Amino acid sequence: MFFLGADGGGTKTEAVMMDAQLDEIARFTVGPINLNGNGKKTVEESMRDLFEQVGRVRPLPECKRVCIGMAGISNPDAERTMREAVALFFGGELMLMGDQDTALEGALEGRSGLVVIAGTGSICIGKTGDGVKKRAGGYGNIIDDGGSGYAIGRDILSAVVRAYDGRGAETVLTGLVRERLTELGFSKKEDPDDVLVGEIIKFLYDERTTKRDIAAFSALIANALKERDRVSQDIAQKAAQDLVLLAETVISKLSGEKDIRLAYSGSVLVKNGYIRERFTESIKKEYEWLDIVPALHDAAYGAGLAAARQGE
Repeated sequence: MFFLGADGGGTKTEAVMMDAQLDEIARFTVGPINLNGNGKKTVEESMRDLFEQVGRVRPLPECKRVCIGMAGISNPDAERTMREAVALFFGGELMLMGDQDTALEGALEGRSGLVVIAGTGSICIGKTGDGVKKRAGGYGNIIDDGGSGYAIGRDILSAVVRAYDGRGAETVLTGLVRERLTELGFSKKEDPDDVLVGEIIKFLYDERTTKRDIAAFSALIANALKERDRVSQDIAQKAAQDLVLLAETVISKLSGEKDIRLAYSGSVLVKNGYIRERFTESIKKEYEWLDIVPALHDAAYGAGLAAARQGE
């Protein structure tokens, strides 16, 4: 007997086979299953690939339960499409959860607490000892996602054009953005600043540019921070405080429980020590007792864990 957990994204799906002792048997990576930007056919192809790979490791009838975490699963159309796609290849029990829920399960191995996720987007979700869940954020890049890679990338590009206008201070980010746009084929290193600003606008409004492309600019801030660039420090501080607000909002909703842990995941908090340190320091000022740790496992493991523990 084994369990299968999957974390479905817009570009790929990560999956974990897990035995009854909660040990990983195997991992797989297949195509996307998020219906935002992907059609039903793509989802079915990804499911076909996944179950074929699983079947080569263990016979599918030995799979007790499958749990899939994905964005937008509260949409009845998305749920129906997902169930129909899985049913083509697997006839057993299927659980569908939001991807933030599987991330929480993986981050804390199913225990109470909260996780702050700061990747392309941002969200915080937590649960009490009796399983009551609370959340803050996660409403998308247009109206939310403070502290995310998208928000930082957007703020970096904003800082460059504001510096060009004279509305903002000069920043080393200008040179770093120039290099990045050159790599992407939107500008040349020798271009003057007025051409650079035009290329930024061209990049932002190119129909091929996605929110992930904008979020990718957030990585530039690490080098700018090493040079003690004031503009970059302000952007990083703002990101940290936005993430602190997410965490404190959820902590306040967890009914005053103190035996909880805060985990963090996503590239912003995992890879950027400057932002992580300011986030941690600020949280600790208010909640000295809070244990802050990196996520113990990823969302795919969390989905497998949820599948294995269903009904316990």
